[in-house]
Amino acid sequence: MGATLVAVQFTDGRMSIAHVGDSRVYRVRDRNIEQLTQDHSFVGEQIRQGNMTQEQADATNLKNVLIRALGIDPDVEVDAGEELVMDTDTILLCSDGLTRELSDAQIGEILVDAEDSQEAADELVECAKQAGGGDNITAIVLRPALRPAGAMGRIGILGKWFRGH
Repeated sequence: MGATLVAVQFTDGRMSIAHVGDSRVYRVRDRNIEQLTQDHSFVGEQIRQGNMTQEQADATNLKNVLIRALGIDPDVEVDAGEELVMDTDTILLCSDGLTRELSDAQIGEILVDAEDSQEAADELVECAKQAGGGDNITAIVLRPALRPAGAMGRIGILGKWFRGH
């Protein structure tokens, strides 16, 4: 048994992502949800290789078989990448307990409709519990409104004027 990990860092309009296992990072942009990480699981690998359809994956008992995780071997390969971030993006970091209970479409709808990040995270966890909640459910919702870089970013009040506040 191993642990999964997702982490993000925001710097200068970019988001660095590191992950291992089947916890995920999603981005909602323009009302569209996109999974930014790939599951390091037997089922995820079978889907990527074309050996299993999503419908077969949803029905199998092998969903929890990880091919990469923390704590199994002394060394683990961690996937890392970088994405551009827009100030209207919503970012979700979540465990497989959430994604096993809710579809990407359901997750996206909640993220789009929620007024703030905490409300979105609370609603995601509650909906996953109501759908069965058979595993640990974790959801962190981030809405990284960007600040101007350089001198303009250091002068906070000018940023407010330019945004019409």
